[in-house]
Amino acid sequence: MALPSPQEHQNYVTVSPFAAGHITLPEYIFYAPSDPTTKVLVPSLSFLIHHPKASLFGQGKGETFRMLFDLGVRAEPTRYVPVLQRHIKSRSPIKHRPSALDTLTGAGFKADDINAIAISHVHWDHHGDPEDFPNTTFLLGPGAKKVLSDGLPGTGNHSVFDPNLYKDNKVLEFGPLPGAPKTIAPRDGCCPSDPALNGINGANGHTEVSGMTHTNGNIPSYTNGINDADHVGGTKPDSKTLVQSLAWKPLGPFPHTLDLVGDGSIYVVSAPGHLPGHINLLCRTSPTKWIYLGGDTFHDPCMLTGEKWITTYPDESGNGRTCCIHIDKAAAQESLERVRRLVKTAENEDYEVETVVAHDVVWCRENQHRLFPNTL
Repeated sequence: MALPSPQEHQNYVTVSPFAAGHITLPEYIFYAPSDPTTKVLVPSLSFLIHHPKASLFGQGKGETFRMLFDLGVRAEPTRYVPVLQRHIKSRSPIKHRPSALDTLTGAGFKADDINAIAISHVHWDHHGDPEDFPNTTFLLGPGAKKVLSDGLPGTGNHSVFDPNLYKDNKVLEFGPLPGAPKTIAPRDGCCPSDPALNGINGANGHTEVSGMTHTNGNIPSYTNGINDADHVGGTKPDSKTLVQSLAWKPLGPFPHTLDLVGDGSIYVVSAPGHLPGHINLLCRTSPTKWIYLGGDTFHDPCMLTGEKWITTYPDESGNGRTCCIHIDKAAAQESLERVRRLVKTAENEDYEVETVVAHDVVWCRENQHRLFPNTL
């Protein structure tokens, strides 16, 4: 279960986290034990990743490759569709600025300097403002586009989506996991109790739309990673390398990972449970250091140690239903266990693994000196 050793002439990446907005979370929804009255203002982190050379998404061989992982919240509340504008009031106070683009432009970058943006999942506090990056390729986990177009059956009011989110963007969705079911069957969701959903969402709590169309055509799906024929612009990657690097393969404790660049520097990790298409990133930053970007796999560092755990809570409507912030609690627990094994294994190896999740206010408070423009 150990991670692979560096290759000869191994490439390494840098990772620079920054807050792309802040939201307020009630503790009792996300973990136990917790105070049912406590609400915490937490960051929605975005991560700028630099690779020294790559030939993906418009980059020629040998050029610097820049990607973002997550975009946080939108820069303005009015950029959300009306149903989401009403829903996010339950997470107030919210700080929308600085947005991801604000931070980048403040440091001298332009939107077009970003070659790719991987989104951990399509919740409103992670997808940010795709329209700010019209020429950047977006990467989604398997099943994410179906969540946007069809919604989710039987989920709570935290699962509200904009079916036209990427209508003007170039989007690639990673291929389905081996043996993955064709339909979404949540185990732990609950019916919406938010009045804001009335008349907009269907009886099962999902937006009723026939599909999601785009100026570049429908979001493509692939059976084995990203199809080289659909890479946008620039030099087309070598087909053999692409097939080898973007097939779902086991790595360490994870059964399904993709070697994004093909050189063992950035791995896409399937992290099921929170939402269909939920992905994490595992980045190699030195011969002895890895950074694990965990999205919403967990929400407090004490969940890694077992001092806190995934919880459930009663539906606010008082109908007796039990809800969970994860659509599949059992799968989310297994994803958390895999991260625990990743960290535990590193203790007996010649490398270390640092984990950073999207809303870890404790980590952010203790690591202000390491935030963008600095690197981890």
